[in-house]
Amino acid sequence: MTVSQHPHPQQDQWSPPKNGHIHTLPIETLFRIFNLVASPRTREGVHTLVELTHVCQFWRTALVNEPRAWTTIFATRFDRRSFVEMCLERSRSMPLEVTVDAYDYGNLHLSCTCNRDKRLRLAPNKVNPCEWHFVFESIRETSHSKRIHALDIRFDDEAGWGEG
Repeated sequence: MTVSQHPHPQQDQWSPPKNGHIHTLPIETLFRIFNLVASPRTREGVHTLVELTHVCQFWRTALVNEPRAWTTIFATRFDRRSFVEMCLERSRSMPLEVTVDAYDYGNLHLSCTCNRDKRLRLAPNKVNPCEWHFVFESIRETSHSKRIHALDIRFDDEAGWGEG
């Protein structure tokens, strides 16, 4: 299958140059190579996919138009809202696997309520103005929250639900 035959072609169609052996590979083979390079279902793997979209226009078009590549969503203190929104958009209507790392986050923004009550780490409100809290607004939108197939929320050992 060529990029132009891909089931989800990007609006601005682009044809790969005729030279170079990488452009003669079936798209399924290219995706298998991408899976070997970018470990599936890991935060590092998702970031590697983003790096692969910068190699050439052919790889970018192929990856951006493969929603299954973007179904693993990580919300950590290192991931910005725009990155999470990009993954949500590229995953289209596919089921999502969401991992939220809410551990050891209060130390980064001391004025936030999550430093006082670790259960509030995921709750954006007037007292939680931090960028990180607003990542969850994108995930909790009805169109996306209905697609969540697996949700893993990780707290640190000291942040038990019974503690304040």
